[in-house]
Amino acid sequence: MIMVAAAITGASSFVYEIGWVRMLNQSLGTTVHSFELMLAAFIFGLAFGGLWIRRRSKHVGDPIAYAGHAQVWMGIAALASIPVFSQSFRWVGAMVGALPKTELGYVLFSLGSGAIALLVMFPAAFFAGMTLPLFTMALLRRGAGEASIGRVYAANTLGAIVGVLLAVHVLIPLLGLRLAVVLAAIADIVLGVLLLWRFTDRPMVRRSGVLAAVGLVVVALSLSFGKLDPRELASGVFRHGNATLGENTDVPYFRDGKTASVSFMTRGTIGIIATNGKPDASIQLLNGGMPTDDEITMVMMATLPLAMHPSPKEIAVIGWGSGLSTHTLLGSGLPERVDTIEIEQAMYIGASNFGSRVQRAYQDPRSKLHIDDARTYFSTGQRKYDVILSEPSNPWVSGVASLFTKEFYAFLRSHLRDGGIGVQWIQSYELSDELLATMVAALVAEFPYVDAYTTNGADLLFVVSAEPLPPMDFSRLLDAPLTPELQRVGLSGIADVNVRKVGSRATLETFVALYGAQPHSDFYPVVSLRAPRSRYLGDGVTYFQNLMRAGLPVLDITAGREMPGLADAVDRAAEGVGTMDYWRARFIRDALMEGRTEELAASEAELVKHADLLKRLSSSTVEPGAMDDWMVSAAVVADYSIAYLAADAHEGVWTEPVWIDLANQPAEVTAVMAAYAAAAMRDGPAMREAGLRALAQLDPGRPTGVREQMLVVAILGAIAEGDLEGAMAIERDYGRQTPPAAYGFIRSYLLAWSDTQRSD
Repeated sequence: MIMVAAAITGASSFVYEIGWVRMLNQSLGTTVHSFELMLAAFIFGLAFGGLWIRRRSKHVGDPIAYAGHAQVWMGIAALASIPVFSQSFRWVGAMVGALPKTELGYVLFSLGSGAIALLVMFPAAFFAGMTLPLFTMALLRRGAGEASIGRVYAANTLGAIVGVLLAVHVLIPLLGLRLAVVLAAIADIVLGVLLLWRFTDRPMVRRSGVLAAVGLVVVALSLSFGKLDPRELASGVFRHGNATLGENTDVPYFRDGKTASVSFMTRGTIGIIATNGKPDASIQLLNGGMPTDDEITMVMMATLPLAMHPSPKEIAVIGWGSGLSTHTLLGSGLPERVDTIEIEQAMYIGASNFGSRVQRAYQDPRSKLHIDDARTYFSTGQRKYDVILSEPSNPWVSGVASLFTKEFYAFLRSHLRDGGIGVQWIQSYELSDELLATMVAALVAEFPYVDAYTTNGADLLFVVSAEPLPPMDFSRLLDAPLTPELQRVGLSGIADVNVRKVGSRATLETFVALYGAQPHSDFYPVVSLRAPRSRYLGDGVTYFQNLMRAGLPVLDITAGREMPGLADAVDRAAEGVGTMDYWRARFIRDALMEGRTEELAASEAELVKHADLLKRLSSSTVEPGAMDDWMVSAAVVADYSIAYLAADAHEGVWTEPVWIDLANQPAEVTAVMAAYAAAAMRDGPAMREAGLRALAQLDPGRPTGVREQMLVVAILGAIAEGDLEGAMAIERDYGRQTPPAAYGFIRSYLLAWSDTQRSD
C-alpha cells in the first residue's frame, strides 16, 4: 500500500505543479524567470516539508497516521490554492501599476512574483514534502531495510511520470487547469482518509470521517470561490496592469490546451487570439473595416515569398496564430501544399472564430495541419520545402527564444530546397536593440542573403536564402482570390513593398557590428534570460525606424532601396512606416511647387510653416539676417522629402527648383541647394563634391542641422563611389567641427557600415 501511496502522491504532486505553473503563467507572464520562480516555490515547499519531518522524526509515533494527515492537508491546501490564484491578477495588477519601469522595478516585480508563487504553491508542496520521508520511515521501522527507500522513490518517480502524462494529455485538455488540480486534490484527500482508516496502528475511523467531511466542504468552497473569470484569465495583466478585460471586450472562447491556455476575444469589430493572456494576432472582422496592424504583417509575410520564389509549390508555416498567413498563401494558385505546424490544438480551434477571414486555411484541401513541435516535425522524414515561414510569438515568451538561434536557423536552412526562401517574423516591441542584434547575428551567420522589411513599424520580416534572392514579380499575385485581400491591407503593388524595405545583408551586418553582438545560440540563451526584463522595461527596437526615417538617401545607397516615383501607386489608406513618409514627401512637393498645403497640414502641420517660410525667404535674395531661418527651414523640409521619393520625383523641388531663383542667391544658399540636388538625384560624385563644398562655404555659426546634413551628403557620396576609406576620412576631417545632433545615429551607422564592408 505504501508503494501505491507513493505513486499516487507523486502523480498528484506533478498534476499540481503543472496546473499551478500553467495558471500562474496567465497572471505572472510566460517567461523563463517566472517559471524559475514557480519551480523554486514548489521545490522550496518540498524541501521544508522534508525538513519538518527530519527534525520531528523522533516524535512521530505512527508514520502512516502522520502521512495520512499530511495527504489530507495537502489536498486541502491544493484546493485552497485555487482561490488564492484567482486573487493573483489583482496583486499583479497592483504591482505593475505601482512599480517603476526600471531595473529596480523589475527586481521588485520578480520578488513579488516569487511571493505570489509561494502563496499558491508552498502550503500543498510543504505537505507533499512530508510524504516520502514518512513512507520510508514506516517501512524502516517495520524492518524493510534500506532497499525500501529506493523502492519508495521508484514508485514515486513512476507516479510522477504518470501524473505528467495524465495532466498534459488527459486532465487539462478534458477538464481544464482548475478541475485538474481539484481532481488531484480529491485523490490526495481520499488517499489520506484511506490510510487513516485502514492502515494505521490504531484505526482512526472517527477522525478519518471528519477529515473526509472537511475535504468535501473545502472542495465545494474551492469550486465556488475559486471560479475563474475568463476575462481575468485572458487579461494579460502582467503587461499593462489591468486585472480584467475592458467592458467592450468579450471572450467567446477560452480553452486550456496541452501546452497553453488559448482565448479568442472580440473588442468591438476586432477579433483577437491570445496565448496565456498575450495577444498573438488580431484581425478586423467587419467587412470594409480598417485592418489591424497585425494583418499587414501576416499578409505581407505570405506575399513576399509568393512574389519572389519562381515556383513555391510546397510551403511550411511554423505557427498557426490566426491562420491568416496560411489563408493568404492559399489565395494564390502557386502553392500545391501548405503544411502548418502548430504545437497547440486549442490555438487551431480558437482561430476558427475568425471565420471567413481565414476560411481557406481550414477548408482548402491544400492546407494540412500538423499538431507537433516544429523541430520534431521537420526532423521526422527529413522534409524539405520551397518556402518556410516562421512566425513564433515574442522572444520573451518562455521557450520561444530557441526559435531565434543560430542552431535553429541552420536547422531551417537544411530543410529548404535549393533556391528555397525562408521568412522570419520578429516583433520589435518589448525588445531591445541589443537583443535583436544577437538574433540578427544568428540569422546572417547562417544565411548569406537576407533582406529586411518593416510592416507596421513594430514588426519586422526577414527574407532569407542560401542563394541570391530573385527580384519580385508582383504580377503573379494579381489573381482574383488574393488581389482584394492584398489591397485591403495596402499591398496593391510592388511600390507598397518597396517603401517598407529597411535593409539588406550589409545593413544587418552593420547592426550587428554596432552592438558588438554575438550570434544567439542554444548554448548561450541570452534572449531567454534578458528579454523578460526588456518586456517589463517597455523597450523597443529603434535601429530600423531610425534608418527609415533618415531624411537623406541612406538606405538607397547602403541597402539598395528603391523609392517609388510619382507614377508608382502607393496605397494612401495604409498608414504605416514608409507609406506615410512617401505621401508626406509628395505633399511637400505640392506645397513648394504649387502652393497647395491642405494635405500637408493634415499630415504634419508644422511642416507647412517651414515650407511657407522657405518659399517666402527664397522669393528674393536671402538676406544675411534671415540666413539662419532659411537654413533651418531648408534642413527640415529636405529631411522630410529627399529620401522618400525617387530621383525623378524631385524635379522642380530640389533639382532645377521652381520655388527659388538660384541665380540671385548667396554662395551659402547655392552650395546647400547643390548638395540637396545631388542627394535627390543619388549622384555619388556630385554628392561628395557638393557636400564638401557646402561644408567649406558655410559659416561656422550656421545651424548644426544643415551642417550635419552636408557632412552626411558628402559621406554618402564617397560610399556611392565605393571609396570607403574616403567616407571614413570625411567624418574624421569634418566631424570634429560638427557635433553629432539629429544625424548622430546615421553618422555612426555610416562609419560602421564602411568599416564592415571594408573588412569584407
